[in-house]
Amino acid sequence: MRPHIWKVSAAMFAAALLALTITEADASQTYFKPAIDDIIATSAGPEKVAVESNRLAVYTHAGNLLAGFPVAVGTDTIVSSPALADLIGDPLREIVVIGRDQAGLHTLYIYNGDGSLRGSSALPSGETTYYDPVARLRPGLTQDEILVATVSGKILR
Repeated sequence: MRPHIWKVSAAMFAAALLALTITEADASQTYFKPAIDDIIATSAGPEKVAVESNRLAVYTHAGNLLAGFPVAVGTDTIVSSPALADLIGDPLREIVVIGRDQAGLHTLYIYNGDGSLRGSSALPSGETTYYDPVARLRPGLTQDEILVATVSGKILR
């Protein structure tokens, strides 16, 4: 029996490559990584924070949806995985996520463990980010700072 030989035209090859290509925006809005840490004091273990259907969802260590969740970030589309950071110096973490509005402007949102909005900060106009926020503890401080990388290569604090 002879093996079947496929003949591929240049148009078929180009169409296949196009079908496999995704943009940075598509990748970041489709594949979010959950974050795991303590965000409330009353749970028996660390909580899992995830993005589901453009909402923040928080699950207890036992797998139950935490009261106050899921939470939408206004009318924005979430464009980052959640980050957990201690922004007020207590042993619990706040939830940090980036949203993009219909005009393409990006905003950093900070939520408490009960689902309430702690604050938000608009990223500079004209700066685009498709990267997750990063929390880091600076030497000598008791609270984290948030860093956000932009497409242009800037690091925003």
